[in-house]
Amino acid sequence: MHIRSRKFIGTLVLLAYVFAYALVAMVLGSVIVIRTPVWLHFVYFPIPVLVWLVPAMLVIPWIPRPA
Repeated sequence: MHIRSRKFIGTLVLLAYVFAYALVAMVLGSVIVIRTPVWLHFVYFPIPVLVWLVPAMLVIPWIPRPA
């Protein structure tokens, strides 16, 4: 597969994943903010920020890999 194809596919995958992940994280975050004490917000919000990096770290090295 050509590098341009990999870049295009990788970009589409990352954009779709970040969009879907952001929606899920916002819904969960809004439920947590409404129903929990403030100290739990400090526990919850760093977790979604770090969790989305795991799939991104798998896709990004795949993009420049030789065919």
